[in-house]
Amino acid sequence: METRKYYLIYFFIYLSSASIVSLMPVYLNESVKMEVSKVAFFMSLIPILNILFQPVWGSIADRLGNRILVLKFLLIMTAILAFFIGVSENKMLILLLFSLYTIFMCGQAPIKDSITMGYIATVEGASFGIIRTWGAIGFAMGAFGAGFLADVLVINWIFYLGSFGFFLSLFFTNNIKNINGDLSRDKYGDAIKELIRNKVYISTLMYGFFFVGAFFSADQFHSLFVRHNGFNMTIVGLLLFIAVCVEIPFMFFSRKIMIKFGLLNLVFAMATISVIRLFYLGMSTSLIDFLITGILRGISVGILIPLSIQLISTITKPKVLSSALSIYSSATGGIGVVVFTLLGGIIIDQFDYRVLFWFYGVTQSVLFIPLLLNIKKLKNLI
Repeated sequence: METRKYYLIYFFIYLSSASIVSLMPVYLNESVKMEVSKVAFFMSLIPILNILFQPVWGSIADRLGNRILVLKFLLIMTAILAFFIGVSENKMLILLLFSLYTIFMCGQAPIKDSITMGYIATVEGASFGIIRTWGAIGFAMGAFGAGFLADVLVINWIFYLGSFGFFLSLFFTNNIKNINGDLSRDKYGDAIKELIRNKVYISTLMYGFFFVGAFFSADQFHSLFVRHNGFNMTIVGLLLFIAVCVEIPFMFFSRKIMIKFGLLNLVFAMATISVIRLFYLGMSTSLIDFLITGILRGISVGILIPLSIQLISTITKPKVLSSALSIYSSATGGIGVVVFTLLGGIIIDQFDYRVLFWFYGVTQSVLFIPLLLNIKKLKNLI
């Protein structure tokens, strides 16, 4: 019964997130009437908030010793802000509200993941991948539902769907046990210093900065690229729905996959598939092309997410897991996405989408060099 609550929490949080993030660039471009380069600039600034606030939420949760309470607060705030974005008409107010929404949204992922890792540590045979699979299902439903609502009604409904999902997530967090122990203030600084001295963790941050930064920056432009090729918003949502559906079996069986193939082999496999996808995406024009690249994206993400969580939970102490995940998210989904989205905005302004996606593909390709040069050391470390 307890595990089912985790399924539903992940389902509705990711449904809400997808309903908003999947079409936010399109909303800014077509409803708020911002140029693509300005949309890219704004979306590149948003991850800066992740950089600033993810570690704050992680440290607050660790120091309070009550991560569930912090998660509930974040869910309430995102639900309220999502609703008000939907009813707002002033451009500056919309940008302000979405920035505030991001501040409260960015803390949810590392905190809920650390809560979940604490829970599955107490349940024999439990798998993070299976629980995270329900998040993937929710993301798929949210992406498709948002595209459908935007075409049938108006695009503002994506925010009402998101708000409703966050409130449902809040409902299912009730009676979840707070398994994670508290981290005293006097030991917190020492624990973070120890985390910074962790060579494997620092290497993971550096790799993630380039790989994750390029990967998710490409996603910022994906919906705009699909619209650029003449497809409606239902198709935009459907393509993301299919991509996320492909993630599901990889996440569901992630524990078995990691045990069978090993973490290092999966890093190489994930990187190879992602590079192929980005080069192919740069040449895509037809629906079949976008379907194939969506499938490749689903495979990459299906491996990437549980692999990252498992690696970080393995190489860091449980008492600083929230902070470790928050710092990782800030360095990769924060700083990395800021840098590569800004670069993407410059490239799209000067060239075209093909050059943009090939740039991201080249960036990920270069990462094979340090991996291959240090393969013996990596085998011993992970």
